[in-house]
Amino acid sequence: MSGRSGPKIAACALLALLAGATAAAEDLGVFAGGTPAEGYLLMVGDPKRWDVQVGADGATTYAGYLGARPSGDGAIEATWNGEGDAQLFLAGIEPLDLGPMVAADGALVLLLSVADAPDDDVELRIGCGYPCGASAQVEKLLGALPTGEWFRVSFDLRCFADQGLEPGKVDAPFLLLTDSAMKLSIADVGFVEGLGPKATVRCR
Repeated sequence: MSGRSGPKIAACALLALLAGATAAAEDLGVFAGGTPAEGYLLMVGDPKRWDVQVGADGATTYAGYLGARPSGDGAIEATWNGEGDAQLFLAGIEPLDLGPMVAADGALVLLLSVADAPDDDVELRIGCGYPCGASAQVEKLLGALPTGEWFRVSFDLRCFADQGLEPGKVDAPFLLLTDSAMKLSIADVGFVEGLGPKATVRCR
């Protein structure tokens, strides 16, 4: 992928993944049942315009690299065509303070299902006002998931903080960026206290 920068998080441990679409007791939810929580917008973007809001009927990026649509089963289905960089992300209307969540050994938790796995880099990012932020490379993780099944995967927030995230001013609590062809559905995004040391991807 071209034009990428920012820290990467090493996946120091890949633990057993929890299958099934049942909801977890998330301490801070920012996206649930395919719908952004109050105070957040679901967006897509590519180099022609990085911030296009996804409405009730979905949206496609200006260059056509990514389309996101409600799937009808409480999730958003996102399809990257592999022709260029494109991102799917949640934008906060006001900055989110994740400092207490980092201090509480929290983790970012995603409920997702992969239909077509990527064959190139995929960046999972938490942003704090571009270019502030930190990223994890997740293409290997997504490629390891059996297609068509729901999994809950988690990422230790301490890794992001150690790699440059400023937790007190998070404006994009979830962002996926790739130029690979890929198709997946996302139902929930949230943060859970105490899960960091046992997260699917951790750095301690």
